[in-house]
Amino acid sequence: MRFVTSVSIVLLSAGLVSCGSDGGSDTERRISVPVDYPTIAAAVESATPGTTIEIEPGIYHEAVEVRTERITIRGTDRNSVILDGNFTLPNGISVINNNVAIENLTVRNYLQNGIVFNGISSASQGSGVDPDVDYGTGDDVLENYRVSYVTAHNNGLYGIYAFASRGGLIEHSLASGHPDSGFYVGQCQPCDVTLDSNIAEHNAIGYFGTNASGGVVVARSIFRDNRLGIAPNSQEMERLAPQAEGIFVGNLVVDNNSPEAPAISYGYVGGGIAVGGGTKNLILRNRVEGHDRAGIELLRFEPFLPQFNRVEGNVLLNNAIDLAYHTE
Repeated sequence: MRFVTSVSIVLLSAGLVSCGSDGGSDTERRISVPVDYPTIAAAVESATPGTTIEIEPGIYHEAVEVRTERITIRGTDRNSVILDGNFTLPNGISVINNNVAIENLTVRNYLQNGIVFNGISSASQGSGVDPDVDYGTGDDVLENYRVSYVTAHNNGLYGIYAFASRGGLIEHSLASGHPDSGFYVGQCQPCDVTLDSNIAEHNAIGYFGTNASGGVVVARSIFRDNRLGIAPNSQEMERLAPQAEGIFVGNLVVDNNSPEAPAISYGYVGGGIAVGGGTKNLILRNRVEGHDRAGIELLRFEPFLPQFNRVEGNVLLNNAIDLAYHTE
């Protein structure tokens, strides 16, 4: 573990164009649910690039798949525009194309994920998944996505999930009650994603980033009352290991020991920030307090060692162990 005396960090939002025209053939269009279409899925099916879909208050029991690029899905009221899976539907909003933004709504009670961006489906549309392709790098990614002012709660796996995707912004969102993690970024290199001003609470893990490398910034967010707060990690179960080059800065990470949070069948409990086999991460100026196992822990995970990580300027209070480093 290396300590440095000074690091300058600039937070950059993803360069996302989520709706409207960029000078090409796209035509700006605005449609309403349920005024123009009775369901969100029907509106999305009709959308052309450049469309903004505005959703009026109501509870929508549907699963939405987004195959059209450059659209925005926007609720008119975050707390009363609700997608509800009734614990029978798989995903709330599943995105498999580029430049899609989701704003100002709630997604709950789905069997798998509240919102998912899937770069494998995006890159392999019409051709099938190639087992030899390293999805998440090169041209085999979903590009440019955004989630703003969204509440995701009580879904069966993840709240907001981005896989094999690049160029993201997840901001001002709340994820609660998930038995895997509230926010997940996985298998991307570089990821070029910023998670800013979010809240994760009462999840098994607040933020989980498996093999999420390059341009990952988790900043100015609150992780509280999860079983584990923040966990960049390397695993062989996904490609592009080891995880590297994440920045975790200015977060409040407190009391992540919750026995009442949903539990996965295995997992680390009682930690603030745990780097499981991750490399070259910066952990800077976070406040980490009230953990039964460790405030910040860098540990071996599977065959991967936590190497070349930098920990600096954090406030560590009332943890069983403030800072730990394990290679066994």
